[in-house]
Amino acid sequence: MNNEDDMDYVGGEDILRTDNWYIAIEVYSDKEKDCLHEDSFSREPVLNYLRAIKKEYLTTHNYNETVFKN
Repeated sequence: MNNEDDMDYVGGEDILRTDNWYIAIEVYSDKEKDCLHEDSFSREPVLNYLRAIKKEYLTTHNYNETVFKN
C-alpha cells in the first residue's frame, strides 16, 4: 500500500496506521456551563468554530503544517 494518507514516516520507515484517534472538546464559559447545549446563546458560533477546526484537522497531512502555521 503506498497511499500517503494512510502512511506515517517514522524513523526512516513507513508504518501503516491502523489505530483510531479521538479528540474530546468541552466548551464552557463563566456564564454557561455548556456552550453546546441547545439553549445556549453561544452555541452557533461555537459550533461554527469547531466545524472549522475539524475541517482543518481532517485536511492537514503534516502535523508541522498546523503547528508552525502562525
